[in-house]
Amino acid sequence: MTLSKCIVALVLVGLCDRSAIAEPQGSSYRITQLAAHLYVPGEGKADAEDALSLGGHYWNRIEAGVLLVEVTLEGPQFGSRTAGTLQVTVREGGRPLLDQRVRLRDFFTEKPTLTLPFLAYGGTCTPMQVVTTLRDAHARVLSRRSGRIPLRCGE
Repeated sequence: MTLSKCIVALVLVGLCDRSAIAEPQGSSYRITQLAAHLYVPGEGKADAEDALSLGGHYWNRIEAGVLLVEVTLEGPQFGSRTAGTLQVTVREGGRPLLDQRVRLRDFFTEKPTLTLPFLAYGGTCTPMQVVTTLRDAHARVLSRRSGRIPLRCGE
């Protein structure tokens, strides 16, 4: 039997099981939480308040210039066989501060939730828009969350 016939035979009898690759489908994977905190490099920590959940104007008294974005995902499993991507963008006006896409298969946890951190550099004293998009292996959108940070500087 040739190698190509052997491979066809394996596929026909189901020995090459595609279910071994967990692909986000439907609502089984989703973004459950989005948070953003001003990060203060001089103190080595992030502000405790979630800048996305504050109403009115968020006064940046410390002029941090760095934003820590935390995205929490929920799904049945996260590991090397989990297909799909998470994209995070942060814009200040029309200026992009962050546009990053990560593969879900690069992260592992035995828990049904996974929280990933992202850092956006260069923010000043104007409002920011944060958008997160979870896509399956075929680039279909499974989940999306966004928020606005009404950032201003002053005392």
